[in-house]
Amino acid sequence: MRFIGTIFVCLATLGLAGCASKEPTTNEVIEDQLSGPEFRTVETDQGVVVMLVNPLLFAFDSDELTEESRNPIAYIARVLNTPGVQSRQVHVNGYSDSVGNEDYNLDLSRRRAEAVAKELVYNQVAAERVLYNSFGEANPIAPNVTDDGSDNPEGRTLNRRVEIVILNP
Repeated sequence: MRFIGTIFVCLATLGLAGCASKEPTTNEVIEDQLSGPEFRTVETDQGVVVMLVNPLLFAFDSDELTEESRNPIAYIARVLNTPGVQSRQVHVNGYSDSVGNEDYNLDLSRRRAEAVAKELVYNQVAAERVLYNSFGEANPIAPNVTDDGSDNPEGRTLNRRVEIVILNP
């Protein structure tokens, strides 16, 4: 009888161990750390894409970071420097609205991505980890014009953005 009791205890222990929740992946930890009201994260095949919810990183026709964007970028840098994340590459992708010609918007989005990349490096993210890309007016997340063809300033504001992609290892 004692033998059967021992087997039962062992089986119960193994059963409970199997029921334990798995350790969260690094991407889940990143998303959890950036789950506040300032950020939106999306896990993709590439990694975790981080966007500021308040996209006012830049004024119209400017590549200068706004003051209110510096603290959230500094927070992202702290997350990028945490164990399990500090070795991952980061791509900073810049976008613009559709006002202006395509070449100008491509250059402006490059300068915006570079500004965010420099801010990450200023906040102690190793420069060799940070690359930046420009996409100009490609891939808008909101309409630049309304259905009747008139200007959509709110949509254009959303399209003047930078996405930070924390690449999978």
